[in-house]
Amino acid sequence: MSSFLPNVTVRQAVRDLGLKANLDEAALQEKIRAGLDRLYSFQHEDGGWGWWETDESHPFMTAYVVAGLTQAKAAGIDVQDEAITKGAAWLESEFARDPKLMADLRAYMLYALSVAGHVDSASFTRIYDKRSALSPYGLAILGLALEQAKDGRAAEIATLLEAAARQDAEQAWWPATRDQMLDFSEDVTRGGHRLRREIPLAPAPR
Repeated sequence: MSSFLPNVTVRQAVRDLGLKANLDEAALQEKIRAGLDRLYSFQHEDGGWGWWETDESHPFMTAYVVAGLTQAKAAGIDVQDEAITKGAAWLESEFARDPKLMADLRAYMLYALSVAGHVDSASFTRIYDKRSALSPYGLAILGLALEQAKDGRAAEIATLLEAAARQDAEQAWWPATRDQMLDFSEDVTRGGHRLRREIPLAPAPR
């Protein structure tokens, strides 16, 4: 996904914005096709994806691929519907099976399911009712999922995010602790001081 999705995004941006870019369309199409084939080959028998071809399916990675494949399909890429459907089914099963999943991770799973068109209102309500447990990142993901579903509660989430922002004369930011879901660079506020902690990205499927 780390190479496949950027290729799709660049192709779509050039077309939608009418940019004058010297792209080798044939080479780009070949990269996209190779990425798709690799993602298909890494899908597990249970429908999910993990970090590797032979490990167990992982909630974050499965959500990442389901959302990415759906985005690619919306951009006009010929994506196998079965791959998305099986991945979404695994997410739905895991969402219902394991209530101990991190709140932010559950919000991201919900987002992936929403863009794939596989979410019922009860799932939204379960996450929304526990929104106080979400980090600013988790709130943003929930807001995107609600917006995708044309749910009016997205506006309330936007208000909560605005209220949670810290700012000084030059910038605004959202304080956070390390999120085990993604392992990404983030701001950490301690003792009133804002620190920048670089957290390595977890590896994508290879």
